Amino acid sequence: RKPIGETYPSKQLLEEAYNLGIEITFGSDAHSVEHVGFGYEDAINLAKDIGYKKCATFYKKEMSLIDF
Repeated sequence: RKPIGETYPSKQLLEEAYNLGIEITFGSDAHSVEHVGFGYEDAINLAKDIGYKKCATFYKKEMSLIDF
């Protein structure tokens, strides 16, 4: 893994999304199985710090919100 040294999207962008009522979801840009989910705890903690309490998941094109 090569660290990028920054969070994407940025905290500022997530704060703006939160203020606009935009739901979030998490994904992994893993290129190998052992990297799936890398950084999820940090991402969830950042979202919580901003005020998010739920994230969106999708199944058969239907969105559901789940608690962190």
